[in-house]
Amino acid sequence: MSDGEYTSPVEGPDWESARTIWFAGGVDLPKQINSDNAHYLTDLRRAAANFVSAKFVTELDRKRDWSFEKLADHCRGLSDDLSKIDDVAFSRIAGASPVSLTPLLGETTANLDLLESAFRHALVPIVPHKKPQEHNNFLVVVLANIYERNTDHKASVTTNPVTDEREGLFVNFVMSYTKHFFPDLMPSSDKKKDKKGKLNPRFIQQALKARRDNPERESET
Repeated sequence: MSDGEYTSPVEGPDWESARTIWFAGGVDLPKQINSDNAHYLTDLRRAAANFVSAKFVTELDRKRDWSFEKLADHCRGLSDDLSKIDDVAFSRIAGASPVSLTPLLGETTANLDLLESAFRHALVPIVPHKKPQEHNNFLVVVLANIYERNTDHKASVTTNPVTDEREGLFVNFVMSYTKHFFPDLMPSSDKKKDKKGKLNPRFIQQALKARRDNPERESET
């Protein structure tokens, strides 16, 4: 399974896996799933689906070699150039055209102005999706929202004063979730050999900080 790939709910973690994940986060679920607790598993699966979607968007953004601003600049430049057509040039073009150019140029200029405005006001990510681990950051935020909605605990990370290790119930929850849903994102035992894009406690702490610094992004999850 490639990085960030998610198996379907039928093939993915079952109720026992969900119990293991939530138990790591301090929630002891019953052995039997029912209508009252099924949302614990549903939420985990929804987080996986959201993550896969976010990863797809991130990769598209990273590969795109143009921007809305560049397109807006092109529209503005073409509109300005069209407005510079003088009477002599206009008469030469008109003589070679089977249609009246006056309304055509006016309509074209108006459409270019509309396109420029649309491109400049396009909804773009508040945090640029150019960072290799941006979608992992998104996953942590989604899991933090789910965790806080289903427990009495805040999604937080503490630093052990002796070992300097990042730890806590939410760290355990995320790491257990990653192990069951996206094992390829798990860090290896040899941290020096780990490639970028792996989830680890330190990254979880950084993602929560980004969440606090950008509270407006809560609505996206």
